[in-house]
Amino acid sequence: MPLKPVLFPHAFFLWKRKKVISILIALFWASFSFAQNVKVEQLRDSLNQLRSQPAFSEKDTTHIDLINELVVNLRYYDVEEAYELAQKALQLSREADYRLGEATALLRIGDYYSDKGQSDNAIKNFEAALEIADEVDDKMIPFRIINNLASEHTYKGDFAEALSDYLHGIERINILLEEKRDKDILIILSI
Repeated sequence: MPLKPVLFPHAFFLWKRKKVISILIALFWASFSFAQNVKVEQLRDSLNQLRSQPAFSEKDTTHIDLINELVVNLRYYDVEEAYELAQKALQLSREADYRLGEATALLRIGDYYSDKGQSDNAIKNFEAALEIADEVDDKMIPFRIINNLASEHTYKGDFAEALSDYLHGIERINILLEEKRDKDILIILSI
């Protein structure tokens, strides 16, 4: 720890200010971490409550959706558990023929490989997810997948393919806007 500067009053003020800012940042980060843990615990509790129901089925879409949501919340905290849960969600989705769950699980598996720096595996999973997502009624998941796919091409250094993906996403948004005539979707997509 640096010594308190006593010769220069303005330096002492700066030293105190840096200390206060450091403490505030630490408190903010701790509260963010705590909030994330609360969300994970809430999802675990919801899963346990659902599993305790007499008519529970692992292939229930609500169960699969909760697993996929838990994967999102574990992504930066317990990568291996998130990956295992995404694999479980993928298996259950395929058994239940739940295409949205399958696309979401493949997206999350692609995220895992992306975080590990394995771009080829990430791209393979994102492409498989996009192919399935195009078949479902959910209009938002294809945009998430296209964005992740474009980002992964950027990480890989394939900027032409990344640009192509981003343009493809914009083209799909424009088509959706023409169909829906709903400009509020731009706010949802943060564009």
